[in-house]
Amino acid sequence: MTTLRRAGGLLAALVLVTGCAFVSSSRTVPAPLVAGQPGQVCLTLASLAGADWPYVRVQIPSSGMYRYGSVGDEYCFDVTYANPGTQTIEYDVCPARWNTNPENPGSFEIKGESCTKGSYTFTVQAPNQPVFGTGDVQVTLAWSDGADLDLHVVDPGGAETWYGNTTSASSGQLDHDTRPQCGDDNTHYENIFWPTGGAPHGQYSVVIVSFHGCGSTSDAELTIKVGGQVVRDQSFPVPSNGRSTTVTFTA
Repeated sequence: MTTLRRAGGLLAALVLVTGCAFVSSSRTVPAPLVAGQPGQVCLTLASLAGADWPYVRVQIPSSGMYRYGSVGDEYCFDVTYANPGTQTIEYDVCPARWNTNPENPGSFEIKGESCTKGSYTFTVQAPNQPVFGTGDVQVTLAWSDGADLDLHVVDPGGAETWYGNTTSASSGQLDHDTRPQCGDDNTHYENIFWPTGGAPHGQYSVVIVSFHGCGSTSDAELTIKVGGQVVRDQSFPVPSNGRSTTVTFTA
């Protein structure tokens, strides 16, 4: 069962949205979560519904759980996910205040017409997955056969980061490079990232190259994060000694 409790935490700058309640920031503890191990998904709450609605209620419809709090409070859900991959939590957030009806003293009421919906998508990694560099942009490749796959990312300025150029002129870095051999069916990873404040703005392109295949198509999983948020998590076939289709995204 998922439980909800108040916890102190980092407060992010609030986005000014008049007359509604919303989540101003979200994170996982640890970051990323690890499959089979307990962790937390934390939401920082904000409300700008007016001085007479100074509180916030957050609810997770899938579990029916909710809690009330003050502007800037962070609430953390205790979670455990059995399998690695991408997960999404959906939530409703509503402005709230102490009930003004004398027949219901000591309770909260919500401003239903100002409720907003949102979601937070995050990654749950395998227990044996190495720790990768992250920042403004992170592209991670995972596969589970012995083919030697290579991750290539080209930034908006045309600079390419790959095993032949592990640090690009735009600060892109290949910090994890794997070179398995045929018959090795463990999970392998490659990771390219731009540190916080270092990624150029614009369109990026990604391609997976089979430098040395094992005679059959490899099933490669590509996870792309922008600003710490998963924007793409998809599997791609990579022909033996060939290359995947090109994937583009904007940061």
